[in-house]
Amino acid sequence: MEKCAEVGSSKKTSDMDMMKSKPKTTGESIDSSININDEAAAPPSPNHSPPPAKPQLPMIPVPLALQIVLTETARSIYHQEASHVSVSSHEMLLGRASAEDLRAPEPGYPDYNASIMDGYAIRTGDLDDARTQYGRLSRDEKKTFVLSFDLVGRVYAGDDGAGEIASSKRPAIYITTGAVVPDGYDAVVPIEETEAKDSSTVQIVSSHVESVLDTKPMTWVRPIGCDIAAGSVVLARGEIVQPVHVALAAQVGLRLADIKVRRLPRIG
Repeated sequence: MEKCAEVGSSKKTSDMDMMKSKPKTTGESIDSSININDEAAAPPSPNHSPPPAKPQLPMIPVPLALQIVLTETARSIYHQEASHVSVSSHEMLLGRASAEDLRAPEPGYPDYNASIMDGYAIRTGDLDDARTQYGRLSRDEKKTFVLSFDLVGRVYAGDDGAGEIASSKRPAIYITTGAVVPDGYDAVVPIEETEAKDSSTVQIVSSHVESVLDTKPMTWVRPIGCDIAAGSVVLARGEIVQPVHVALAAQVGLRLADIKVRRLPRIG
């Protein structure tokens, strides 16, 4: 029993000696790391102030940003002073911004009275005597009343006029749709209401005599400037020139040089 106690006591003493002699590397490592962290967490020196914070700019979507840029650019170009030019070709004109309002000159378009129907141009004043005579007839006599005109000329669409017109007491001029109504003639009788008796005489169909006698000035006639009135804007300032604008300008008698456009912007 004494030997066992001695052995146990010796073993306990040996274990304690080993524990005392073992280096405390783990403890030292922890203490070292704590010291490093403490140094990093130390407040900055009063001689070194932190950099100022950057201002936070408001953010907008990319499409909205593009819209703002394009709108402001267009506004700058539109209000640019003394920046209009004339161009020498249609190709250079198309797609450019108009520098000023382009207006139709006098007398507008068309610049002539034009026939709306194929038929015969007449002078409504020549119907006064026939109208008076017709009004005195009985119902049966009116059925046989003959209203005729002397055919004194012809005018077709594209002609400058009817040329030389023979004199007559009640003349009529054959005319096609769109043709120039000759000076002095103020109405057109549709060809459906007439019948040609010969090469020099036109007679009104009996069922249309009364309506023809009541013809008013400018019946079946497009007056001057009815399509595009004089002074009408055919191309507005700031509008992008398209082929239709060039056609309208030509139609009212304007030249290419009459269309003023903005100078193209220069970058750099």
